[in-house]
Amino acid sequence: MADINKNHIESESYTLEVSDLEVFKIVADENSISPAAKRLNYVQSNVTVRIKRLETELQT
Repeated sequence: MADINKNHIESESYTLEVSDLEVFKIVADENSISPAAKRLNYVQSNVTVRIKRLETELQT
């Protein structure tokens, strides 16, 4: 069973950060990492790391 709170969703196999999902949504909205990073006021590498973390956690 998943434990859900304001900042993350945790199950037996992974912890999914809500902020990572927000980053993913903005990348999807912008259709690119660079504009998403600019919109988020993050460096591009930070956005890339967050997306890779999601891919790893969700095994995609």
